[in-house]
Amino acid sequence: MLHEIKFDLNDENRKVAVHPNETLLDVLRYKLGVTSPKSGCERGDCGTCTVKLNGRIVKSCLILAVEVDGQN
Repeated sequence: MLHEIKFDLNDENRKVAVHPNETLLDVLRYKLGVTSPKSGCERGDCGTCTVKLNGRIVKSCLILAVEVDGQN
């Protein structure tokens, strides 16, 4: 089942339909075309997927996309 989420990405409002188990990394890269965060270890160890979420540094491979609904 898809969930529609809305969030700010680089000061731009975005809306995207995601599956409950999709990571933020996958949504950024494959649904929104943002390729600067890379897929590395997919365990949060290497840091290649690092992004800012509400001013905090997070590993996007460890965050579910549904968790960023309403955030920036």
